[in-house]
Amino acid sequence: MRILGLHFGHDAAAAVVVDGAVRSYVMRERHNRGKHAIGLTSRELDKSLGDAGLGWDEVDFVAVTSTQNVEMLLGLIDGFSLQYVHDESGPLAATMARLLRRDNISHEALLGTTSVYEAFRQHEAGDFSGQVYRSLLSEGPALDWASLKFQRSMEQFVILAEWANGEGLATIGRRSALRNEDLRRGFHYPIEVNWRGRTVPGAFVHHHAAHAASCFYWSGFENAAVLTHDGYAQGTGYGSGLFWYGEDGKLWPLWPHHLAIGGIYDYVAWKLGLGATGGAGKLMGLAPYGKPRFFRRRFVGNWFDNRAIFGDQAPAPAWWQHCVAEARRDAYDMTELAVIDKITAPINADIAASTQKLFEESYLHSVDTLRSVLENTGLYTRNICLSGGTALNCPSNTRVFNESAFTRVFVEPGCDDSGLAIGAAFFLEHNVLDRPCPAVRSADLPFLGVMHPKSDTDEALAAVADRVVSERPRDLVGSAAADLMADRVIAWYEGRSEVGPRALGHRSIFCDPRNAMNWERV
Repeated sequence: MRILGLHFGHDAAAAVVVDGAVRSYVMRERHNRGKHAIGLTSRELDKSLGDAGLGWDEVDFVAVTSTQNVEMLLGLIDGFSLQYVHDESGPLAATMARLLRRDNISHEALLGTTSVYEAFRQHEAGDFSGQVYRSLLSEGPALDWASLKFQRSMEQFVILAEWANGEGLATIGRRSALRNEDLRRGFHYPIEVNWRGRTVPGAFVHHHAAHAASCFYWSGFENAAVLTHDGYAQGTGYGSGLFWYGEDGKLWPLWPHHLAIGGIYDYVAWKLGLGATGGAGKLMGLAPYGKPRFFRRRFVGNWFDNRAIFGDQAPAPAWWQHCVAEARRDAYDMTELAVIDKITAPINADIAASTQKLFEESYLHSVDTLRSVLENTGLYTRNICLSGGTALNCPSNTRVFNESAFTRVFVEPGCDDSGLAIGAAFFLEHNVLDRPCPAVRSADLPFLGVMHPKSDTDEALAAVADRVVSERPRDLVGSAAADLMADRVIAWYEGRSEVGPRALGHRSIFCDPRNAMNWERV
């Protein structure tokens, strides 16, 4: 079985999965040099197929996904088209297709908005969403948006009546979940992809179903609780994530958790001036410089817990205003707020520490809620898989391991959106087509990216031969250790590149940390 996985949202990527094993993975940002780049071009598709040793004519299925409410910019791929198709009985049969026919509703009603189009055509320059999408699509200003072909992503899938109720985490923790085939097959929709004169069947996979698949099928666990959550600002519904349960190669959605903490975290990072994209990691790094002086336990919970405090105001700006008001009351120096040159000043560091504390407590509460839902449903596991961008929060993950009821915690390397192309392919192969999962070698998991042959290295060295002296030491590790002891900076390049944002190992820069000046050198 040969599946091409495509993720069109931010951290866009293409991957080829053959019989459950990742054969190739190409992330767009690694080629266009734009961090968290959005959209795909023919280059990424050709590269992923070529690295897997396949042609387009050998692909059996295509699995597609995107970031929430981010349309698929099909016009960036020459001659590429994608259509949703109605299928109730074939191997790609989807619960939503049957429900739409029953209720006489078009699939168009399930499609999301056009966030990227609006960012370039309508949003003001200072708008958060506008800043995000402008920064992710470097060619955006030059595109003819009036004629660019796109397809909206499918955002609405199966919704149980019980899920529609606005409930806090404590109430959700008293619920039991259903586990049936309609739910299991309720988070994809059949598609057809036409490219270069050939039409290939496939499925559009819900964003958080792809997250759940990327972590569960990579974990090697026979069964596991799964929590997916990211920075999607809308905490209601399941746009920001769900509780899942995986067993014997199948994934069941259990309950939407309605968490808002990922969106709060991103928003605070933006307000502190740490960036509209990638700011969350900087906020996590800033937090240890401060104290959680603005944290109050009453804020711990999900979107609906927060509404009990903030009313109709969205949790993210409400939390920010709370922190700023507390800082003013306590006579902090407000002139240093969100000033990058003074980012470690008490006002900024304490807001970061307070937000980190809120994140950890809310996340732990949600993990405990997931355990309760499982037990209420008669399901027991000591394994948990975490995915979505929030699973990059190292202090929180440590507390889940040390303090929760789960004894084994798995976070896959591409737990942010960079892993969605692989997750969509996994979901299609194992949860839709019901094909068995192969054995997983976890030590190899990060190293799924591009590998250049020796000829490429030789060519690159030859191009700078007048400036660079090259040699091939017999004892590579020993030579590297000697260079470190001599206070030299080492660039390490080996094998295939890593998946995900924490690319540490095969593409690394090393230096001796005992020399304080080396931070600036690197």
